[in-house]
Amino acid sequence: MLWNNKVQDCLERGQKERVTELERKKKDINQIMSDLSIMCLEDLDKLTRTKVETLVTIHVHQRDLFGKILEDAKQYKIRDATDFDWVKNTRLYWKDDEGHVAV
Repeated sequence: MLWNNKVQDCLERGQKERVTELERKKKDINQIMSDLSIMCLEDLDKLTRTKVETLVTIHVHQRDLFGKILEDAKQYKIRDATDFDWVKNTRLYWKDDEGHVAV
């Protein structure tokens, strides 16, 4: 949900600001990937290792998808948060008023 919220926030901005924010988020995403990779090298119990490896798998997919979204935003294929190239992706949102996750 954190990744989704970051991308959604960027796409809701103006074109120039959108690309700048997406570039900034790209650095954040790469840092998270680096942190997860370092965790994989640590001595972890089986359950924790499985959780970290699952996060790495999910994050690799999100990183690749983010790269595509960034390129599409630069080429004006994604103009805002309602464009099909963004909404076609599975997205999770936290609904504060309802206290649960919505797809």
